[in-house]
Amino acid sequence: MTTQTIVRREIQAKIDALSDEAIEKLAPYVDALSNEDDDGFYNPANLRRLDHSIEQLRQGKVVVKTFEELVRMADE
Repeated sequence: MTTQTIVRREIQAKIDALSDEAIEKLAPYVDALSNEDDDGFYNPANLRRLDHSIEQLRQGKVVVKTFEELVRMADE
Protein backbone atom coordinates (compact mmCIF):
# COMPACT_ATOMS: atom_id res chain seq x y z
CA MET A 1 0.00 0.00 0.00
CA THR A 2 1.40 3.36 -0.99
CA THR A 3 1.83 6.28 1.36
CA GLN A 4 -0.68 8.20 -0.75
CA THR A 5 -3.28 5.45 -0.23
CA ILE A 6 -2.66 5.45 3.52
CA VAL A 7 -3.01 9.23 3.71
CA ARG A 8 -6.21 9.12 1.65
CA ARG A 9 -7.68 6.51 3.99
CA GLU A 10 -6.74 8.57 7.03
CA ILE A 11 -8.35 11.67 5.52
CA GLN A 12 -11.45 9.69 4.54
CA ALA A 13 -11.79 8.37 8.10
CA LYS A 14 -11.56 11.90 9.47
CA ILE A 15 -14.17 13.12 6.99
CA ASP A 16 -16.47 10.22 7.87
CA ALA A 17 -16.27 11.24 11.53
CA LEU A 18 -17.44 14.81 10.80
CA SER A 19 -20.98 15.99 11.35
CA ASP A 20 -23.18 16.93 8.41
CA GLU A 21 -22.80 20.58 9.36
CA ALA A 22 -19.02 20.30 9.30
CA ILE A 23 -19.14 18.59 5.90
CA GLU A 24 -21.26 21.45 4.56
CA LYS A 25 -18.68 23.94 5.80
CA LEU A 26 -15.82 21.87 4.36
CA ALA A 27 -17.35 21.35 0.90
CA PRO A 28 -16.35 24.73 -0.60
CA TYR A 29 -12.73 24.18 0.44
CA VAL A 30 -12.66 20.73 -1.14
CA ASP A 31 -14.17 22.20 -4.31
CA ALA A 32 -11.49 24.89 -4.37
CA LEU A 33 -8.76 22.25 -4.03
CA SER A 34 -10.16 20.11 -6.81
CA ASN A 35 -10.36 23.13 -9.13
CA GLU A 36 -6.74 24.20 -8.70
CA ASP A 37 -5.00 24.84 -11.99
CA ASP A 38 -2.45 22.25 -12.99
CA ASP A 39 0.91 23.95 -13.26
CA GLY A 40 1.88 21.59 -16.08
CA PHE A 41 4.92 20.18 -14.33
CA TYR A 42 3.76 16.59 -14.81
CA ASN A 43 2.62 16.92 -18.42
CA PRO A 44 3.95 14.20 -20.73
CA ALA A 45 6.35 16.46 -22.65
CA ASN A 46 7.94 17.75 -19.45
CA LEU A 47 8.25 14.23 -18.04
CA ARG A 48 10.05 13.14 -21.23
CA ARG A 49 12.49 16.05 -20.86
CA LEU A 50 13.07 15.12 -17.22
CA ASP A 51 13.68 11.46 -18.15
CA HIS A 52 16.15 12.59 -20.83
CA SER A 53 17.96 14.77 -18.30
CA ILE A 54 18.12 11.91 -15.81
CA GLU A 55 19.57 9.63 -18.48
CA GLN A 56 22.21 12.25 -19.34
CA LEU A 57 23.09 12.49 -15.65
CA ARG A 58 23.51 8.71 -15.45
CA GLN A 59 25.86 8.87 -18.44
CA GLY A 60 27.94 11.50 -16.70
CA LYS A 61 26.89 14.27 -19.06
CA VAL A 62 26.60 17.14 -16.62
CA VAL A 63 27.03 20.89 -16.80
CA VAL A 64 28.56 22.65 -13.83
CA LYS A 65 27.78 26.33 -13.30
CA THR A 66 28.80 28.61 -10.50
CA PHE A 67 26.17 30.54 -8.61
CA GLU A 68 27.45 33.73 -10.21
CA GLU A 69 26.99 32.24 -13.68
CA LEU A 70 23.43 31.23 -12.84
CA VAL A 71 22.63 34.70 -11.53
CA ARG A 72 24.08 36.24 -14.68
CA MET A 73 21.99 33.89 -16.83
CA ALA A 74 18.85 34.79 -14.89
CA ASP A 75 19.50 38.47 -15.42
CA GLU A 76 19.82 38.10 -19.20
